[in-house]
Amino acid sequence: MKKTLYERMKPEFKLSVAKSYEGRPHSHAALIKMLSDEYYFTAVPYGDAFDIMNTCEIDFLGDAFKTWE
Repeated sequence: MKKTLYERMKPEFKLSVAKSYEGRPHSHAALIKMLSDEYYFTAVPYGDAFDIMNTCEIDFLGDAFKTWE
């Protein structure tokens, strides 16, 4: 069975995102819900992708996720 993007997100990036969204619980919950509903990083909205990439200091959104097992 396929895992969602949130399930596949690397633990260190989950922590970075959580710290980045401290004080903004609604925004953090919305991002987690979006990642929990998607299976492919190409479906992530641009703004969310930008936030994840900036927070995690990565150049490619796909690097935030574990590869398929």
